[in-house]
Amino acid sequence: MINNIVRRFPATDLQAAEMLNQRPTDAVELALFGDAGFTRLCKKVRFSSNDTADIIFEFSMFKKRRLAGSKLTKLMSLLSVYPISSAACERGFSQMNLQQTSLRNSLQVETLSSLLMISVNGPPLEHWSSRRYVLSWLKTGHRSALDKLSGVARKLRELKSSHKLFL
Repeated sequence: MINNIVRRFPATDLQAAEMLNQRPTDAVELALFGDAGFTRLCKKVRFSSNDTADIIFEFSMFKKRRLAGSKLTKLMSLLSVYPISSAACERGFSQMNLQQTSLRNSLQVETLSSLLMISVNGPPLEHWSSRRYVLSWLKTGHRSALDKLSGVARKLRELKSSHKLFL
């Protein structure tokens, strides 16, 4: 995992996050510790200059009393959700390949998005009861698969002699 993080994020990008867990013993080193790293980190996550200055100030207070201000807390929460690997993304692409097959290649983007949301975040099918949804579908006037067919019947196609070879 560490190698994966190092590959995805250059050392200068997330190195400042280590500074939240370190604490120099010398008072002068402690006063100068981490400001440049947090400045780079704030630029990486696109904080404004004013927010960056506030974070540097809150970090100086954090170094002394271990109490984080609101903006430093926001930065720390952003760091806690940085993805370590692309496994979640790969699972999403795998689910998309299961949903959009060669037989279902004309799905609309909204439909595919809904199917992916259900397949990734929804409950397993064995724990899902469709009765409520089927009843609401039928109440809106849609047909059941068991209803009699209406409309013009399809014309049966005659088999070509070459097709009869496969029967």
